[in-house]
Amino acid sequence: MEFQVSPELLSIYLEDARVHLEALDHGLLALEREGLDSEVVSSILGPLHTLKGNSGMMGFTGIKDYVHRLEDVVARVRDGGFELEAGLFDLLFAGASALRDAVERSCAGSERQDLLHERQALEQLLSRESGAPRRPEAPPRARVRRRRTMSRATSREDIARRRG
Repeated sequence: MEFQVSPELLSIYLEDARVHLEALDHGLLALEREGLDSEVVSSILGPLHTLKGNSGMMGFTGIKDYVHRLEDVVARVRDGGFELEAGLFDLLFAGASALRDAVERSCAGSERQDLLHERQALEQLLSRESGAPRRPEAPPRARVRRRRTMSRATSREDIARRRG
């Protein structure tokens, strides 16, 4: 017997996922602007962990697997394993955008994305030796333009511009 997700449970998942994705956006913007901060990293890891578990319970395996890799990358950032530079942020923001699309589409009942290209980009990044930080490459279809200047205040406008 296949597990059926009620519309009410799907709605709760989507509302919760949007909150976690917003926390991810704000955290990434803060890291990009301010540099490494353990509190900011924690503000990203907690929501990612919850989103991963919730996605697994909903049967969204592709989303769960991608978020798991994203947690690994953020943990490596926390531990100083990656240099906080433009290529890394391009990869992370492109992945966050693809993740948001996958969540929305999965909840709408339309095509489920497995986030394979995005997950492979993270796995490639993670498989590099932990010695000298190297510039990651974003998936070709998911490149994000880097903003040159940013104000200190994190806002919805910043996030919207960063996604575009």
